[in-house]
Amino acid sequence: MSRRRGGLAFLALLAIAANLRAPLTSVPPLVDQISGALGLSGFAAGALTSVPLVCMGLLSPLAPRLAARYGVDRSIGIGIVLIAAGTAGRALGGAVGLYTGTFLLGTGIAITGALVPAGVRGTAPGNVAGAMSLANAVTMSMAALAAATVAPLAGHLAWPAALAVWALPAAIASFVWAPRMSAAPPARASTPAGLPWRSGTAWLITGYLTANSLMFYCVLAWLPAVYLDLGWTPTAAGVALGVFSAWQLVIALGLSALLPRWHTDRRPLYVIAAGLSGVGMLGVVLVPEVAAWVVIALAGVGLGGGFTLGLVQLAIHVHSTADSARLSAMAFLVSFLAAAVGPALAGLLRDATGTFTPSFLILVGLAAIQVLIGTRLRPERRVGLDT
Repeated sequence: MSRRRGGLAFLALLAIAANLRAPLTSVPPLVDQISGALGLSGFAAGALTSVPLVCMGLLSPLAPRLAARYGVDRSIGIGIVLIAAGTAGRALGGAVGLYTGTFLLGTGIAITGALVPAGVRGTAPGNVAGAMSLANAVTMSMAALAAATVAPLAGHLAWPAALAVWALPAAIASFVWAPRMSAAPPARASTPAGLPWRSGTAWLITGYLTANSLMFYCVLAWLPAVYLDLGWTPTAAGVALGVFSAWQLVIALGLSALLPRWHTDRRPLYVIAAGLSGVGMLGVVLVPEVAAWVVIALAGVGLGGGFTLGLVQLAIHVHSTADSARLSAMAFLVSFLAAAVGPALAGLLRDATGTFTPSFLILVGLAAIQVLIGTRLRPERRVGLDT
């Protein structure tokens, strides 16, 4: 592939990456409107967030199977079409359309998200780490944009149309990715290798991402409630969550610039990100008000950096593109299923104890485990060579 064609292919992949979280973050700001309009219970409303996470976990093993049969590029194309159709479908047919569309977009994100690291290896082989970081920064940017703008859009268009707006970026991505699908050579139909359950390296990376996902989704679900319990106003608690998200974007952009220049052992970065996450979780317990904005910044930088580096691990600690797809499917299967139940368990623990302190102390322990895992991810470790 020429440099020019490779650059255009990577830009098309960035268009794909822009749709991996925006359809999800566009829902929470409208959940009260949706629930009121459709008469949803609290459980049913929560399913609008949990169903995609369960899909992203349970269905991610489909990705390497599709890639083995149709090729990575065509499989990514299938995924983005499902995202576009599901995002648009949420606006049609009341509750049935809403949940059917949510399932479809969750399936599309499961397939596409698991194959993006493999796509990065194919479109930017000379700068895998930096390209993966940049793709994640684009994902975060669009997620933040969707969360910030969907409520004003709903004020002008009503909530179904405001949700459907986010099908447009997916439709555009489908269009710009179409040449990759048509130009890709036919894949040889074969029985794909299974997920790398017997690989020690795969388990280390899966553990790193699972610890990060559990911390992230617990903070996402409960950080505002922590500050509401301390007497903050709902607006101030929402700002705290927005600042937390902003720091994740800052670190993702920073890593996209740093990683192409960091060609040696990246274990210090893995450890620092996990350590900052742990300090942030501990700060929520010990000094949630005295150093609130410092604590929130540390949590945002640590968790945002940890997730970005986890995605980089999926692309670089592998022997081949096929191994990247297998590893991604395994890591997402475990980490997203854990993320789907983690916040609920933290909520149950809070109900039992009357405080979030035990939950956040458990998260500190997870960060310590993540630090230990980071020390063991030596540069030469590869999935595909130890299975």
